Formats: sequence, C-alpha cells, structure tokens
Amino acid sequence: MPSGTPKLAPISKKTEPKPSSTRITVGKHVANIFIDSSKYTTMHHWIVQHLGSTEIIGWGQEPTFDRAKSAARDCLNDLAHKP
Repeated sequence: MPSGTPKLAPISKKTEPKPSSTRITVGKHVANIFIDSSKYTTMHHWIVQHLGSTEIIGWGQEPTFDRAKSAARDCLNDLAHKP
C-alpha cells in the first residue's frame, strides 16, 4: 500500500450482551428467561409462574432473547388483565 493512503478502521457492530437469565415481575406473576446455548444453536426459554408458586402457568421458547422477553411480557400482561 502506498504511503500516505489512510487506513480505514473496521466497522464493528456493538451489541449489548444479553444476560444469562432475566426475571420480569408484573403484578402477582413472574417470568424467568433462560438462555440455553449449545454447540449448534442458542435457544431462549421463558417460564411464567404465580409469585411464590412452583406451578408453571405459561412457557415457551424463542430463537432470540428479545422475542423471548416479548413473549414473556405478553403472557404476564394477559394474566395481569384477567379478573
């Protein structure tokens, strides 16, 4: 490369690291999101329970953290609006 030619820095996409687990509480319900990484793929599981109970009242898995968080919040919001 001839001298005087500026070098361009590579563009890096900064992404915020996702936590290995997350807890969301809405009213009397709680959702936990867990990341399950294997050699081939990463899956994000979410589980909804009544506070203080071991009974699972909602659950699912999503390919991304953001989709799992959104699905868990939707489930919690639905439960919060039930009589």
